[in-house]
Amino acid sequence: MRALLKNFSVTYHQFLFFFVHLIILRLLGVGYSGEIAYVAAITGVIAVTISMRWDIEILVQGIAKEKESFQKGLVTILLLTASILLLSFLTAITFGFGDYELLILSGCFVAINELICSSFFKRGKIYFYSMVRSLPAIFLLILSMYGFTPIYTWLLSFVFTAIVGLVVLNISFEEIFKGITRIKISDIGLKEKFFPTLSTVVSALFFVFWVILLKIKAGEEAAGIWANSIRIFNSPLTFMVVAISPFVLSKVGESEEVSMKIKNYLLFWVFLIPLILITLIIVRFYGEDIFDVFLGSNSRVSSYIFLQIFGVGVIQSFITLSQGIFQSINKIRFLTFVLLIGQLMGFYLLMFSRESLLSEFISQILLISGSCCLVLIVGMIYFYSIDKKRKEGNKYD
Repeated sequence: MRALLKNFSVTYHQFLFFFVHLIILRLLGVGYSGEIAYVAAITGVIAVTISMRWDIEILVQGIAKEKESFQKGLVTILLLTASILLLSFLTAITFGFGDYELLILSGCFVAINELICSSFFKRGKIYFYSMVRSLPAIFLLILSMYGFTPIYTWLLSFVFTAIVGLVVLNISFEEIFKGITRIKISDIGLKEKFFPTLSTVVSALFFVFWVILLKIKAGEEAAGIWANSIRIFNSPLTFMVVAISPFVLSKVGESEEVSMKIKNYLLFWVFLIPLILITLIIVRFYGEDIFDVFLGSNSRVSSYIFLQIFGVGVIQSFITLSQGIFQSINKIRFLTFVLLIGQLMGFYLLMFSRESLLSEFISQILLISGSCCLVLIVGMIYFYSIDKKRKEGNKYD
């Protein structure tokens, strides 16, 4: 029980973000909220790309390598950000300037914040970790109320948080930045991190792509309905997954057999089925009223659409968490291939679909996401049966 409460203690920032986004939705409308969701989705993918998973490296390596991983991660982020900004500037000279530079900078500071959070968590400084996790939500609310545009609100929130986080990190651990100037590019090992980073980016893009698709095809309001529907109706499942998944992944990591890893993961989702069914019933009968309460007006969105979005949110949680399973059984390429096929199908919708109704787009997104999820489940069952047959064969050898 104590371990469970400890896991809940590092999720407080999610509750804070949840309420901040609902306040923004209520006061500034679904269009502003949808634009923030779009910016957050894009910068999240950029952050994953330029961080090259160094934030994860800090967590999985021993405490003795935390300083080295932090420094290499920071150098990697700054180096790749500068390179992408230069490429973006050269492109802008030819095709015109836009908000791309602001999105890239936002991704940079999001990545730096992830690095800081991983460092605090690794050193057991949970209060500092929670503080750095929570500050962007506070700045987001303040800046949005002062009339900043969504992209500047998001960028400045993480800039201010990064400044505070770096100062606190330097005061708490004076040695953290010592020797950083002696790190060489050849020491970072970008080649070794390319495919793991690619797999993470593909997983992140799989659902970010739907936000982009909705914004381009159906407008900011549609993206806002999508983002806030998932935020409202999928929040019980999300909080439960965040709180319990560390135990599940730890148990998966301790299992040496592929079949046991897959069994533990699938049993975890069987455990979540009652929560999913209860939420489905609530969304079906009270979804419209609940969304209108948070919105503060009549959204004129049917519960059928909310049900579909909830289904995509469940699939999103399943696929996101399954990345650790496929990585642990050395089948990450299978996951990447399946999600790439799904993104190609989504790209086809973006380029050639003439639909403009929100319900039609969400139905297609649910179909694509559900198909990819089904293939991944079938793949898990196949890998499970192969491992079982192998173990049975070894009994008679």
